[in-house]
Amino acid sequence: MQTRQIISTLMTGIKAQKEQLPLLDHPFIPEMEIEERPELPFYTYFVYDWYNAETYNGVNNEMYTMKIQLKSHADSDMDAIDMANTVRKVLCSLDLHSRFRQQGLMVVTVDDLPNMDEKFATRFECVSGVDVQLQVVDDWIDQSQGGKEIKNIDLNNILKTKGEKDESNFDQTKF
Repeated sequence: MQTRQIISTLMTGIKAQKEQLPLLDHPFIPEMEIEERPELPFYTYFVYDWYNAETYNGVNNEMYTMKIQLKSHADSDMDAIDMANTVRKVLCSLDLHSRFRQQGLMVVTVDDLPNMDEKFATRFECVSGVDVQLQVVDDWIDQSQGGKEIKNIDLNNILKTKGEKDESNFDQTKF
Protein backbone atom coordinates (compact mmCIF):
# COMPACT_ATOMS: atom_id res chain seq x y z
CA MET A 1 0.00 0.00 0.00
CA GLN A 2 1.42 3.34 -1.06
CA THR A 3 1.58 6.36 1.27
CA ARG A 4 -0.91 8.27 -0.92
CA GLN A 5 -3.37 5.36 -0.59
CA ILE A 6 -2.97 5.34 3.19
CA ILE A 7 -3.52 9.11 3.48
CA SER A 8 -6.47 8.95 1.07
CA THR A 9 -8.07 6.14 3.09
CA LEU A 10 -7.48 8.09 6.31
CA MET A 11 -8.97 11.33 4.94
CA THR A 12 -11.91 9.54 3.31
CA GLY A 13 -12.68 7.77 6.59
CA ILE A 14 -12.60 11.01 8.56
CA LYS A 15 -14.58 13.04 6.00
CA ALA A 16 -17.26 10.30 5.79
CA GLN A 17 -18.48 11.51 9.20
CA LYS A 18 -19.00 15.16 8.13
CA GLU A 19 -22.81 14.74 7.88
CA GLN A 20 -22.89 13.86 11.56
CA LEU A 21 -20.01 16.13 12.60
CA PRO A 22 -20.04 19.43 10.63
CA LEU A 23 -16.65 20.50 12.04
CA LEU A 24 -15.12 17.97 9.64
CA ASP A 25 -16.44 19.88 6.63
CA HIS A 26 -13.23 21.89 6.21
CA PRO A 27 -10.35 21.18 3.81
CA PHE A 28 -7.53 18.77 4.75
CA ILE A 29 -4.27 20.01 3.21
CA PRO A 30 -0.76 18.51 3.25
CA GLU A 31 1.20 20.68 5.69
CA MET A 32 4.36 20.86 3.61
CA GLU A 33 2.51 21.84 0.42
CA ILE A 34 0.82 25.00 1.66
CA GLU A 35 2.07 27.88 -0.45
CA GLU A 36 -0.69 30.30 0.42
CA ARG A 37 -2.66 30.01 3.65
CA PRO A 38 -6.32 29.12 2.93
CA GLU A 39 -9.22 30.78 4.69
CA LEU A 40 -9.71 29.66 8.29
CA PRO A 41 -10.71 27.10 9.48
CA PHE A 42 -8.86 24.22 7.83
CA TYR A 43 -6.88 21.08 8.71
CA THR A 44 -3.33 20.07 7.80
CA TYR A 45 -1.66 16.67 7.92
CA PHE A 46 1.97 15.66 8.01
CA VAL A 47 3.53 12.17 7.87
CA TYR A 48 6.51 12.52 10.20
CA ASP A 49 7.47 8.88 10.74
CA TRP A 50 6.54 6.87 7.69
CA TYR A 51 8.02 3.45 8.42
CA ASN A 52 8.63 1.44 11.59
CA ALA A 53 8.86 -2.25 10.80
CA GLU A 54 6.87 -4.67 12.94
CA THR A 55 8.85 -7.65 11.65
CA TYR A 56 12.50 -8.03 10.74
CA ASN A 57 13.13 -7.84 7.00
CA GLY A 58 9.51 -8.55 6.13
CA VAL A 59 8.45 -8.32 2.52
CA ASN A 60 5.17 -10.06 1.69
CA ASN A 61 2.20 -8.38 3.37
CA GLU A 62 4.61 -6.63 5.70
CA MET A 63 3.26 -4.92 8.82
CA TYR A 64 4.63 -1.54 9.84
CA THR A 65 3.53 1.57 11.69
CA MET A 66 3.23 5.11 10.37
CA LYS A 67 2.84 8.30 12.42
CA ILE A 68 0.84 11.28 11.20
CA GLN A 69 0.02 14.65 12.73
CA LEU A 70 -3.39 16.12 11.98
CA LYS A 71 -3.67 19.79 12.94
CA SER A 72 -6.70 22.06 13.07
CA HIS A 73 -6.22 25.74 12.23
CA ALA A 74 -8.84 28.27 13.39
CA ASP A 75 -9.13 31.87 14.51
CA SER A 76 -9.84 30.93 18.14
CA ASP A 77 -8.38 28.42 20.60
CA MET A 78 -11.80 26.94 21.34
CA ASP A 79 -12.57 26.29 17.65
CA ALA A 80 -9.14 24.72 17.04
CA ILE A 81 -9.55 22.47 20.09
CA ASP A 82 -13.10 21.46 19.10
CA MET A 83 -11.97 20.63 15.57
CA ALA A 84 -9.04 18.53 16.85
CA ASN A 85 -11.27 16.77 19.38
CA THR A 86 -13.79 15.94 16.62
CA VAL A 87 -11.03 14.31 14.56
CA ARG A 88 -9.88 12.39 17.66
CA LYS A 89 -13.43 11.09 18.27
CA VAL A 90 -13.77 9.91 14.67
CA LEU A 91 -10.37 8.19 14.76
CA CYS A 92 -11.43 6.32 17.90
CA SER A 93 -14.84 5.25 16.52
CA LEU A 94 -15.56 1.58 15.98
CA ASP A 95 -17.11 2.26 12.57
CA LEU A 96 -13.89 3.77 11.27
CA HIS A 97 -11.81 0.94 12.77
CA SER A 98 -14.00 -1.61 11.01
CA ARG A 99 -13.67 0.13 7.63
CA PHE A 100 -9.91 0.55 8.06
CA ARG A 101 -9.43 -3.14 8.91
CA GLN A 102 -10.94 -4.09 5.55
CA GLN A 103 -8.21 -2.03 3.86
CA GLY A 104 -5.26 -3.26 5.92
CA LEU A 105 -5.11 -0.29 8.32
CA MET A 106 -5.57 -0.03 12.06
CA VAL A 107 -5.49 3.02 14.32
CA VAL A 108 -3.08 2.11 17.12
CA THR A 109 -3.05 5.37 19.11
CA VAL A 110 -4.55 8.85 18.93
CA ASP A 111 -2.85 11.39 21.21
CA ASP A 112 -3.55 15.08 21.64
CA LEU A 113 -0.93 17.59 20.59
CA PRO A 114 -0.30 20.70 22.67
CA ASN A 115 -1.83 23.90 21.31
CA MET A 116 0.56 25.58 18.89
CA ASP A 117 -0.56 29.08 18.00
CA GLU A 118 1.13 30.62 14.97
CA LYS A 119 1.51 34.29 14.10
CA PHE A 120 1.78 35.28 10.46
CA ALA A 121 2.29 38.77 9.05
CA THR A 122 -1.37 39.06 8.12
CA ARG A 123 -3.14 37.04 10.82
CA PHE A 124 -2.95 34.95 13.97
CA GLU A 125 -3.88 31.24 13.82
CA CYS A 126 -4.78 29.00 16.72
CA VAL A 127 -3.59 25.46 16.09
CA SER A 128 -4.44 22.25 17.91
CA GLY A 129 -4.22 18.68 16.74
CA VAL A 130 -3.83 14.96 17.20
CA ASP A 131 -0.94 12.57 16.71
CA VAL A 132 -2.07 9.33 15.02
CA GLN A 133 -0.20 6.05 14.84
CA LEU A 134 -1.45 3.67 12.17
CA GLN A 135 -0.56 0.03 11.70
CA VAL A 136 -0.36 -0.82 8.01
CA VAL A 137 -0.49 -4.26 6.43
CA ASP A 138 1.17 -3.75 3.09
CA ASP A 139 -0.45 -5.52 0.16
CA TRP A 140 2.80 -5.95 -1.78
CA ILE A 141 3.95 -9.48 -2.68
CA ASP A 142 7.52 -10.15 -3.85
CA GLN A 143 7.30 -11.77 -7.28
CA SER A 144 11.09 -11.91 -7.85
CA GLN A 145 11.18 -15.65 -7.09
CA GLY A 146 8.61 -16.50 -9.74
CA GLY A 147 5.71 -16.38 -7.30
CA LYS A 148 7.14 -19.15 -5.11
CA GLU A 149 6.66 -18.77 -1.38
CA ILE A 150 7.86 -20.76 1.58
CA LYS A 151 4.76 -21.82 3.47
CA ASN A 152 3.74 -23.85 6.49
CA ILE A 153 6.85 -23.47 8.63
CA ASP A 154 6.17 -23.74 12.34
CA LEU A 155 8.89 -21.79 14.12
CA ASN A 156 7.35 -22.45 17.53
CA ASN A 157 9.11 -25.81 17.78
CA ILE A 158 12.40 -24.49 16.38
CA LEU A 159 12.85 -21.17 18.16
CA LYS A 160 12.77 -21.02 21.94
CA THR A 161 12.97 -17.94 24.07
CA LYS A 162 16.09 -17.35 26.12
CA GLY A 163 16.14 -19.66 29.11
CA GLU A 164 13.43 -21.96 27.71
CA LYS A 165 14.46 -25.60 27.23
CA ASP A 166 13.06 -28.04 24.72
CA GLU A 167 12.56 -31.06 26.95
CA SER A 168 11.59 -33.37 24.08
CA ASN A 169 15.08 -33.28 22.48
CA PHE A 170 17.11 -32.78 25.64
CA ASP A 171 19.39 -35.71 26.48
CA GLN A 172 21.60 -35.10 29.53
CA THR A 173 23.78 -38.15 28.83
CA LYS A 174 25.47 -36.37 25.88
CA PHE A 175 27.35 -33.89 28.12
